[in-house]
Amino acid sequence: SCKSVDADIKANMKDIPDNLTILDIDYDKANDLKKKYGVTTQHTFVQVDAKGDLIKKWLGSPTLAAVVSEVK
Repeated sequence: SCKSVDADIKANMKDIPDNLTILDIDYDKANDLKKKYGVTTQHTFVQVDAKGDLIKKWLGSPTLAAVVSEVK
């Protein structure tokens, strides 16, 4: 499921709102980030503010449109 949403995001980058930045983090290597945001499973999305403070966390989104709809 991670690969399919990744492909959809890359195919539709023009649809990412100007005020949204999406970062692709390697689950197997980002131990500090996983600990900081309480991520325990792959395909977890984390929304943070400009300071890096957690706004929202959710599991799975199948498409870019679904990711954008979750963002507060």
